[in-house]
Amino acid sequence: MKHLPPLLTETRVEAFTASALGFVCWLFGLIVSFGLSGRSKKLREVLRHAERTVELTLFLHAVARHGPLQTKTRRPASAPRGFRVALTRGHLLYKRANIRARKAGIIDRVFALLDALQHPEWAIAYFLKRIRKGLRGRRLIITAPIADEFFSALVSAKRALDTS
Repeated sequence: MKHLPPLLTETRVEAFTASALGFVCWLFGLIVSFGLSGRSKKLREVLRHAERTVELTLFLHAVARHGPLQTKTRRPASAPRGFRVALTRGHLLYKRANIRARKAGIIDRVFALLDALQHPEWAIAYFLKRIRKGLRGRRLIITAPIADEFFSALVSAKRALDTS
């Protein structure tokens, strides 16, 4: 049986990085040539897209360095009483890499993206740490107040002691 080559190699990730760098440089050229101040809604949308692109590119670097994931076949555990299982989509994984300069001006935000693409080691280390720790797609949410659980246990204990 032949093993397929990995879909994500370092050369492919470098191509994605070059594409993201070209996009950010195009955005910088657009801002400088037209003297944009960042008040335009469309420009802010394009900048957010560029930030997302840089974050995802750095995540792909981490995945390529990590290698293939181990496949574990586990049945998901059921939630304990008073809790329910909620699935997450992983939106905060990228935002916590602190690549975006939210409160800065538009030029500073573009320079932060260029800096992240030029010196990606700290963001890749962050993503590698998260991947090795295990990405979780579920969390527990409290559904029943703890007081209800406590008092229902008291009532059932009282009924068990009542022998009349």
